[in-house]
Amino acid sequence: MKSVDGGLAGPFAKYAAQTLYMVAGLKAVEDKERGYAHPMDLRNKANRIPDSVVQVLHIAVTTLGGSLSRRYYKLKARHLGLPVLRWSDRNAPMPFADTTMIPFEEAAGIVKNSYESFSPTLTALVQTFFTERRIDVPVVKEKRSGAFNSSHVLPGGKAVSFTLMNYLGSNRT
Repeated sequence: MKSVDGGLAGPFAKYAAQTLYMVAGLKAVEDKERGYAHPMDLRNKANRIPDSVVQVLHIAVTTLGGSLSRRYYKLKARHLGLPVLRWSDRNAPMPFADTTMIPFEEAAGIVKNSYESFSPTLTALVQTFFTERRIDVPVVKEKRSGAFNSSHVLPGGKAVSFTLMNYLGSNRT
């Protein structure tokens, strides 16, 4: 990280700071002209989330998140036998990592049961993904890693979403 920071210092740092200043200033002007109460107002409205919910999340993260993260990384460093966790070790597997392979049908059952435990509406929605085969799970070289949804409007005006992922069978992927 020191090499990266050093390489990005000097004129680039000044240019990046000026760019950030201009972008933030443009957003502030637009927010003011459009009558938004604060910088997150537009995003919260777009996400249909009340400001109060975002505020509670912000408070939880700022009051608990930092200490929990520090505790987690200290524990991880100890488990890895390191005095201090290096930046490159943040995502290193734990020495006792679970390597159990979970067949997709079993994983699908876990997902369905999880939704059933708290929302009949979401359970029905998730079930349609499975019954209509709108979850693409095989590992394909050209497919992006992770998981994401792609929404479309089909002929006739039917809105559908597809979940695209590379399912590897572990408890993480």
